[in-house]
Amino acid sequence: MAAKQVSTMAKFFPVEVYPVAAPVALAGALFAYMVTRTMTADPDTRLTTNMPLDCKTSTAYGEEWRNTIRGFFASRIEAGDITIFNNGPMAIRRYGAPETDGQYQHWNHEVLPHWDAKQKDSYEFGSRFDPPKNVHSPFYPQKGPYSSSDPATIRTHIREMVDANITGMVVSWWGPTWRAGSHDTQGVNTDQVLGLVLAEAEQQQQLKVAFHLEPYEGRSVESVRADLQHLMSQHNASQGLMRLGGRPVYFVYDSYRLPAAQWARLLGKGGDVSVRGTELDGVFIGLMLDLKEGDELLLGGFDGFYTYFASDAVSYASNPEHWQQIAEWANDHDQLFVASIGPGYDDSRIRPWNAGATRPREDGARYRRYWQLAQPAHAVSITSFNEWGEGTQIEAVQPWVDEETGKPYQDYGSGNTWVRHIIETLTGYHTTSVYCDKTLAPVFKAECDHSDKYNHSIVVKTHKLKYCSRWNRAVVVIRNPLHSIRGEYQRLNTHSHTGYVDPEDWDWQDWYDVSTRMCESWTRMFQEVFGSDTTPGCATQSNYKVFFYEDLKTAAGSLNPYFLDELLAWFGIQKPDSFYDCALKFNKGHYARDLPPDHPAARLLNDTETLRRMGDAGCMGTYESYLQRFPRLPQPLESI
Repeated sequence: MAAKQVSTMAKFFPVEVYPVAAPVALAGALFAYMVTRTMTADPDTRLTTNMPLDCKTSTAYGEEWRNTIRGFFASRIEAGDITIFNNGPMAIRRYGAPETDGQYQHWNHEVLPHWDAKQKDSYEFGSRFDPPKNVHSPFYPQKGPYSSSDPATIRTHIREMVDANITGMVVSWWGPTWRAGSHDTQGVNTDQVLGLVLAEAEQQQQLKVAFHLEPYEGRSVESVRADLQHLMSQHNASQGLMRLGGRPVYFVYDSYRLPAAQWARLLGKGGDVSVRGTELDGVFIGLMLDLKEGDELLLGGFDGFYTYFASDAVSYASNPEHWQQIAEWANDHDQLFVASIGPGYDDSRIRPWNAGATRPREDGARYRRYWQLAQPAHAVSITSFNEWGEGTQIEAVQPWVDEETGKPYQDYGSGNTWVRHIIETLTGYHTTSVYCDKTLAPVFKAECDHSDKYNHSIVVKTHKLKYCSRWNRAVVVIRNPLHSIRGEYQRLNTHSHTGYVDPEDWDWQDWYDVSTRMCESWTRMFQEVFGSDTTPGCATQSNYKVFFYEDLKTAAGSLNPYFLDELLAWFGIQKPDSFYDCALKFNKGHYARDLPPDHPAARLLNDTETLRRMGDAGCMGTYESYLQRFPRLPQPLESI
């Protein structure tokens, strides 16, 4: 997320510094981080409630949810058999690619018309996307437009979920292949891949699979009963099924399309086609739109409900401001409340008329905020793992430029808050800043807590490097100035921390002029800290430790564990295994601003004029001298 810009230097460099009360400092962002330690930090402020929830274990949150669910389901579910969704379940969609499926599926989604016939002609519709040149999402998948039927892709997806401590996977399903109309709007049916998914889940063991019963033409309680018979005849013996009290779990999308009286025939104990008490019984989670919908679900015999939508504009129940009230209703009516959270929402590529539902990712702040707001719920589901068309996916993306329009795809954000995330995850303590950036406050709970000389936080951020003489200890992270300045030049010209200048608009002369000035400022900045041939710096050898940004990640792009080891040593904190493991999983290394290979800026490392100008301006020589002056982090053997 963007650092707040202050001072002349910060106009060119989003520099962050973290001095702490008796000020260890961490300076940086693109160029340097200085991490400082508060020796008097209150141990009781340990972040047991602000850890990244994707690294939470049942000890931290699962037991709270386990106890809650036991209370509500004790009368109908054997308490000891309840499975907790520590970080999930997660909705997953199926995609197709020519190598496996004979054609692209979903990646080539058509642009949809407005649902209101009066507005239909006000927007373009009907055209299809043309993968791999472009896809239907505002983001481009790191794996490219893949096939969800490919066993290797299924294995990778499940491994990624397990690595993130996700315990459930909710697979969209439209019914058996033999039934006409059992497919989504793009003609895709997932029935044939369920066996592969469940088999891989059995191998991984930590993750279980639930079914997302999607609507189809002609759906009735009789057809749903036939669906359950089909699923159980094929998969009931699988150890990969998600079960509560021994019963498989079903999420029923658009359950409101059938009236409660019809659902009661299937889910009520006395219904004429009831599955209750039979081999087809399950835990059925309906879709809640508002509290009135809750009454309908209750009358229909559902065991609970979920909110599904990642945009709070879609329904009353999808707005987290209402989750406390909804949780109270669920408690009063013995219903399981599954709050659905998402990182953002953007379906503008396929629904250009739906801008009102768009919700920005806020560089991850929205996702983290929703995790906190979901605490009143009994369980949490994530919308989604790979619903790319609606921009809700948390699967990895890559930089990409639409080959037809020349416009870049979105990225997840980068940058200045990365080290703060790592520190909070690693140590379990808050971080703060000398500012009060309210866009950061939902993520960093102590961002605006300036009480008691910041003694409730382990680091404090500031941009003011000229005050480094006040730091008593510092960790400085230095980044190659060419990489840093290239990224900052993109930011200045796109007003985005992940955007790219349109290749057609790239101005080489402007780049030469601006990058030269930035290079001179980069040199002055570090000379204020480390000194020059003629001027002493404010840092002394006893109070700082240097890391190079390029060393913080392994050659494979993951976080370098030696960085965590040395940070802990510098802070003087004994390695906490659970926090350490979480920090390694928490950051996958997808935060760099990698340019498409054919972008002009991607050639800068070999551009003779750029290297000549930066050499003359001094920053490259200064950087080379620091590489010789300060020790480098080792790389793990498996990454070499």
